[in-house]
Amino acid sequence: MKQKLGEEYLNRTKSILKTKLNGKNMIKAINIYVTPVLTFSFGIVKWTPTDLENLHTKMRMLFTRYRFHYPRAAKERLTLPRQMGGRGLIDITRLHDKEVKLLQTYFLNKQVTSSLHAAVVKADDRCTPLDLVRANANELPTDEEYNNKVKTQWSQKALHGRHPYDLSQQYVDIEVSNKWLTNTDLFAETEGFLTAIQDQVILTRNYKKYILKQPDTEQLCRRCGKELETIQHITAALQHVSN
Repeated sequence: MKQKLGEEYLNRTKSILKTKLNGKNMIKAINIYVTPVLTFSFGIVKWTPTDLENLHTKMRMLFTRYRFHYPRAAKERLTLPRQMGGRGLIDITRLHDKEVKLLQTYFLNKQVTSSLHAAVVKADDRCTPLDLVRANANELPTDEEYNNKVKTQWSQKALHGRHPYDLSQQYVDIEVSNKWLTNTDLFAETEGFLTAIQDQVILTRNYKKYILKQPDTEQLCRRCGKELETIQHITAALQHVSN
């Protein structure tokens, strides 16, 4: 059953990626049309964290094939809200945990007034993904707490974390800085390329030499020949060179 659901999940994703939707609407279509394939199985089919992570990986591979996500870009950005600098894709691992918790809470509360539900709770000793015998009333982190945790993971990366660090500076308006993600109608490929630039994983000479460890790579900018070829130099410091 997991195999069938996973195949349908990926096939629907592929169908959406073949369309000409812009980046924002493409994510909306995936969230509305693709994600429900899995949603109704959560709490019934036994999904492990590894199963869900494998689907995440295959999803990113499809995104890369259709140029919606750069191979070395920060994967955390895919599931962060757009107003936080992400792409807005629903995190299926988070969704799974929420759905399971809702079902557990329903049965635990209902057992007080229903002998049938009480019997189900007593009998479910690892029989279903809910595992009602061991379920507790502990609350999951809120969406805000979870998103902040993911953003922290993104920020702590040596290379990818430079962009969220810049956004966190006192003089930076985060809302305006991320407005291109929330308000504009960029092509999906363009959106993926821009996030790759912000994550600094474009193949500049500096990236090849110090990240990919290609020691024979020339460091100076191929345009001006004076400064190190970095993202910052290309986007903000490159002077006009007359032919």
